Amino acid sequence: FVLAGLVFVLPFAAAAGQANATEEEDGSGSAEELAALGEGLQQQELESLLHWAIEHSDPAELERQAKAGARAPGAGEDLASFAERVAEIRELTANQKSEADVMRETLELLNGCDKPEEDLAMKERALEVLDDLVSQIDLAIDFAKTFDGVSALVKCFESGESSLKEGAFQVFGTASSNNHAFHEEALSQHPALIETLVAAVRTSEDGAVTAKALYALATILRGSVPARNTFYRLDGPGLLAALLSGSVQKRVQKKVLTLASDLSLLEREYDIASFSSQDFAASLRAVLDNQQADADMNEKTLVLIQSLLRKDPDAAAAHFRTVGMRSSVTDL
Repeated sequence: FVLAGLVFVLPFAAAAGQANATEEEDGSGSAEELAALGEGLQQQELESLLHWAIEHSDPAELERQAKAGARAPGAGEDLASFAERVAEIRELTANQKSEADVMRETLELLNGCDKPEEDLAMKERALEVLDDLVSQIDLAIDFAKTFDGVSALVKCFESGESSLKEGAFQVFGTASSNNHAFHEEALSQHPALIETLVAAVRTSEDGAVTAKALYALATILRGSVPARNTFYRLDGPGLLAALLSGSVQKRVQKKVLTLASDLSLLEREYDIASFSSQDFAASLRAVLDNQQADADMNEKTLVLIQSLLRKDPDAAAAHFRTVGMRSSVTDL
């Protein structure tokens, strides 16, 4: 009955405001201004409150109240038109698809990622729609749990189209960001998920795809202990060291440095020496010696060096001495 109450209160409140304005007609035009303002505010309130209250309304009661109001002098026209507006909006909202419906239909399209006859542009657009939907935590969980959306993304991970790979990694990263329930569901349905993401980062020859794959991998590593355990078992730090020493894009190397720093901090409470190795120390020196490295990259490298020294001072210092890190730092 919320909406029925609004139907009666707002029109009569506006009428009362107009009556008060009439009593103050000697106020140098203020009565007319207040009346106009009241009408404007009333319209805005009706539009916003209508959408809020429509789910709580009783159509039969609303119709009864409108008919009863129609018998009241001066109120029937407003109430009848208001009831008609409610009916129109109800009809419109009844025909609108829910976000769950949109997600379901979009995933049906993506499940054909391995069929070359499907329209690539439509799939790219579908991934954009999904990326927007899974930015909501609850919808991201439904995406994995109710609709098995991760399976559709994995198909796109293995697609021959770079644009589909990029889009799928982007969707996964968005859904995975700070979403522990999504991590659990994704790893439960796809136990080899981390292997898939690591392989994508390791083997991709497209810098844009590598960056998106690394983004997807990083989001789940930061929030899932089981994911990190698998990553270390696969020598993930060695993969990151290879990316730092290789000829990958600068933005990829920055992502690697940020991820390594975050993982190092997460390991602080555990006896894991994943980044404490001579090879990793050598990769950090290679970044500092790179003439194309900018100030931001050098800063990220120094932050990581400092983090490693704090975690395991003796081992890290020994590795840095072996690779001649002092001279690289001094030359900055």
